[in-house]
Amino acid sequence: MRKILHWTIFSILCLIAGWYIAHLYDFIPMNMPYGVDSFLRGLLSLFGLNDLANPDDMEVLAMLLYWLVSSVLFGVLLLTGKGYLCSRNQRLWLLLTASLIGGWILECAAIAFVPFVSRAFASLNSEQAVHNALVAYWVGGAIFVGAIFFASRRGAKRYRANTL
Repeated sequence: MRKILHWTIFSILCLIAGWYIAHLYDFIPMNMPYGVDSFLRGLLSLFGLNDLANPDDMEVLAMLLYWLVSSVLFGVLLLTGKGYLCSRNQRLWLLLTASLIGGWILECAAIAFVPFVSRAFASLNSEQAVHNALVAYWVGGAIFVGAIFFASRRGAKRYRANTL
């Protein structure tokens, strides 16, 4: 019974966090990427729904896709941090996963809430430039988050060594 409660709380937490992370991605001033549009159209044709009654439904489906992906990535981050996906000897996997997911969240938050980054992003005029900027912000965010994790881990080791 305790395990069921644990996994229920974990699932609810992942869905709520995924919802907020998906809304961060929704704040980015750009059109739906071609890959997302193609993926959704492929899924619709797979299920026999070649045309939608309302064209705005495609944006809602994209938002649901972003919510699903964000929830899964947040769940992987939590499971990795909890130690389910890596043993104590595989801390590099934890650092890499956390920095990549944290960099993606930081990228979305920076584009959505930092005014000069948002204006610079909105001034891009081609889809390839938008994609390159997204990748550059993501890599920069991942390096930043990874450096913070690495520094905090080293600081924690020094603190433990000095207090004993």
